[in-house]
Amino acid sequence: HERALAQIFKVKNRPMNDPLIAHVINSTSAMDLLDFGHSPEVEKLFLLLTGEFWPGPLTVVSRASSSVSDLVTASTGFIGVRSPSHYIARKLLIEAGVPICAPSANRFGHVSPTSAAHVMTDLGSSDITIIEPENEKTCEIGIESTVVKLDSASRTVVILRKGAITAQKIEKALGSEFAQWKVIVKKNEEDIERLSPQIAPGQLLKHYSPDIEAFLVSFDQNGAKDFPTELTTCLVLDFAGQCSELKERCRFYRDLSVKGNEEEAAHSIFESLRWAESQIGIEKILIASIPN
Repeated sequence: HERALAQIFKVKNRPMNDPLIAHVINSTSAMDLLDFGHSPEVEKLFLLLTGEFWPGPLTVVSRASSSVSDLVTASTGFIGVRSPSHYIARKLLIEAGVPICAPSANRFGHVSPTSAAHVMTDLGSSDITIIEPENEKTCEIGIESTVVKLDSASRTVVILRKGAITAQKIEKALGSEFAQWKVIVKKNEEDIERLSPQIAPGQLLKHYSPDIEAFLVSFDQNGAKDFPTELTTCLVLDFAGQCSELKERCRFYRDLSVKGNEEEAAHSIFESLRWAESQIGIEKILIASIPN
């Protein structure tokens, strides 16, 4: 399997210090990949969180068992595991009978794909096979899985990468049984650390990035009407109409959620970034801030 793992890095142009997430059919299968260090509390918390959020967009990082390849862990000794909910992914896992390492099907650092067309754009020159479901054009959720690490020493659930499962949902899942555990969000590493081995994907400051410069913008109580920037070469991705006053000044405009629904915006953000970088004459992408 080492050759197959190495091929993932080659096709994606992925650095070897960026680990792979192992996908499993259920928590029982995941246990073979993990080493909880004789900590029944951490193991119990793992089973609680996976029972609440699996199959689904939660990746849990823990120490890897000795059977896991260093290519998967980036030689850190840690592995991220997830159980996907999509029926095709689950069929593949059942047929394979082993865990499957499956990062997003894009060139490293680029915006994650949410459709088969995006995969072809990034990886179509490589020898790949795309399994495209009928009557399903885009991903159901549209953003990455949340990645958490269970730290027994500090009794914290550390969110290493924000995603579809929010900190609030994780806190709620802990309940009274794990009331002494806290949920914290780790800040991404500075670019100076980009060559260091990472224990989970998505840790660098620049990741999931479009090929055009993108900026997060926010406004005071006066709104966007006094926004000083020349916008004729800008594309605006709005949220709840914050930038609606820029609509006539910019080259292209799209509101990720007119009603201000965060899940709706999350569902379309990666697809919208891909759309934005394909538009003629665009030099900058301006993205309205989203509360969470």
